[in-house]
Amino acid sequence: MSKTIVTKLVLAVLLIGAFSFGANVLRVRASPTTWIVDDDGPADFQGIQEAINAANQGDTIFVLSGTYYENIVLNKSVAIIGESKETTIIDGSETGTVVYVNHHNIQISRFTIQRSGTQAFDSGIFLSRTENITVDTNSIINNRDGIRTQTPGSVVLKENVLTNNTIGIEIVYSSNVRVQSNRVVNSAHYGISLWHSNVSTVTENTVINDGYNGIRVASSNCNIISQNIIANNNQGIRLGNAHGNTIYHNAVSNNTMQVVLDEPFNNEWDDGYPSGGNYWSDYTGTDKYSGTYQNETGDDGLGDTPYVIDENNQDNYPLMKPWGLVSATVDISPNTLNLKSKGRWITAFIELPEDFNIESINASTILLNNEIPAVRVRESMVKFNRANVIEYILNSVDTAGKFTNVMLTVTGRLNDGTSFEGRDEIQITP
Repeated sequence: MSKTIVTKLVLAVLLIGAFSFGANVLRVRASPTTWIVDDDGPADFQGIQEAINAANQGDTIFVLSGTYYENIVLNKSVAIIGESKETTIIDGSETGTVVYVNHHNIQISRFTIQRSGTQAFDSGIFLSRTENITVDTNSIINNRDGIRTQTPGSVVLKENVLTNNTIGIEIVYSSNVRVQSNRVVNSAHYGISLWHSNVSTVTENTVINDGYNGIRVASSNCNIISQNIIANNNQGIRLGNAHGNTIYHNAVSNNTMQVVLDEPFNNEWDDGYPSGGNYWSDYTGTDKYSGTYQNETGDDGLGDTPYVIDENNQDNYPLMKPWGLVSATVDISPNTLNLKSKGRWITAFIELPEDFNIESINASTILLNNEIPAVRVRESMVKFNRANVIEYILNSVDTAGKFTNVMLTVTGRLNDGTSFEGRDEIQITP
């Protein structure tokens, strides 16, 4: 072979190698891709699972409004984000788990996730042996388990609304899970359950109208349960075979049984003095004294006597009002309500103290009488479904053939977790 031919062959090999190396460098340095999913229009994909299968690690999948009848598996590090949690729906068609996650570094945001199967472990979202997961701002309804985690840690479940699930949030064989600022309503069994799970935090959640327990801690140790609203459940808090847990700054209100204990030991029911313990709606003590031993002159917002749960468990410094509660001014319209009226809304106008910005209210947390969620929120104006309010009044107030007054209470949280409450009395006519 001539020298010229050899030289050309060597040059060609070098050029091919250089091109391949450059292509590899480009692939390494390429920015993450955002894929668009639309079930009925032009987009990269029409199905969410199709997009997941095609995506690379670190990509984002943006899902436009629509109903996606899928059971999806998240098996790579991507973010899936819906256009709106009200209008971007993943429907499991009552079969299996709707969103199954078995990989690390994943975000799931702004979806309605609904209709899982009804067998054991079927869930709206199931996190299995994963880490560094964020699930936020979703509506999770009509599933067996709303969210179920079985994970070694670094999981954040935040600002989700979970409604009409058998179990709202179930933390199983997990650690280092943060459950924050969720609203869990009408769970048939448990609102939030920790089972064989340790070193986790359950904070700033609203847990109401659950069939068994608002918050259950079973065979789980060294967890923090704080700043939650736990109201109108069969059992507010239930502890079983649990120790080293700290439970404080919660508002435990109007549960059939405030606390149920099954062999718990070495748990703390307050944060010491002067931080205090929990607010208990059935606490009958007074606040005339202050100090570590409650023997100094002057009130301090803490009860003078402990709230006794049993001989081994007591809240030494029960709160006289819910923790961090901001008093709001509320004006409800109409101020005279005909129970036979056909109007659409009950409107509440909220005014916060001058140190607080009305725009800081977290709209998803607003409730009327701890029962009825706000339907529409525009800054200080909040609307509730009139039919739901009338039904509530008929079920809770003796209105037979007479005019009477009813006190309505609007509660909620600010974005920083601070609770607010305001009341207004209206007249009702039969």
